[in-house]
Amino acid sequence: MHRCALATAQRCIKNRVFTNCLDLRRKAPTIPPIDRPREAAFRPQLARQRSEVVHGRARGKRAGASAASGRWPDWCLVALLLLLAVALRGWLLAHTEVAARDSIGFIRYALQFEGQAQPPDVKTWTWRDVIKANHQHPGYPLTVLAVSVPVRYFLGTTPQVMQLSGQIASGLAAVLLVIPMFYLGRALFDRGVGFWAALLFQCLPVSGHILSDGLSEALFLLLTTTSLLFAVLAVRGNQWRYFVLCGVFCG
Repeated sequence: MHRCALATAQRCIKNRVFTNCLDLRRKAPTIPPIDRPREAAFRPQLARQRSEVVHGRARGKRAGASAASGRWPDWCLVALLLLLAVALRGWLLAHTEVAARDSIGFIRYALQFEGQAQPPDVKTWTWRDVIKANHQHPGYPLTVLAVSVPVRYFLGTTPQVMQLSGQIASGLAAVLLVIPMFYLGRALFDRGVGFWAALLFQCLPVSGHILSDGLSEALFLLLTTTSLLFAVLAVRGNQWRYFVLCGVFCG
């Protein structure tokens, strides 16, 4: 009797659970089938909205950096940097009492290319002999020599004029340095970073003093920064002319 009652109770419970499951399935909402053509029609719109969201976030991240530059075009920012650099270099050039000691060696090196300041026991003094006799790269002395040609035409050849020529050569290289530095910062980060990096480098005490003191560092930084800029453009664009320019400015 007990076994029959237990079996009957189990069958009742199973029937009730099955009935409840059927009721739940009847009451559950049905999911409509996906309309494939309609989904394909909305895909371009979804992709456009997704790209707008991504670019909006990128613009939001760069809002702080680009606030300094505003909506000015790049050439306006470069022109402003050049104007500030010219003003700063001119002030330092006018207020420099004594140039660096190493500038004397570069000035002598530059004059030796013209056959001046040569040793007394040497009769023929060619450019090859000048380069062999000095330990420095001839790039900066040749730059000083090129700048000194118009300066000496008006002021004559004196130690003060050659010192002024060396300072002008360094100042010109320092002014031109803002162009590759701005575009390098723009290529690696954004133009706000490039603008403030170029401006701060010109205004810092140590760099500002070195760039106007008749030393080769200004020309070295100009060529190095330009080569780095072309290296970045070459790697990103995979164009052979940028690789060539990078090698030229590195050499």
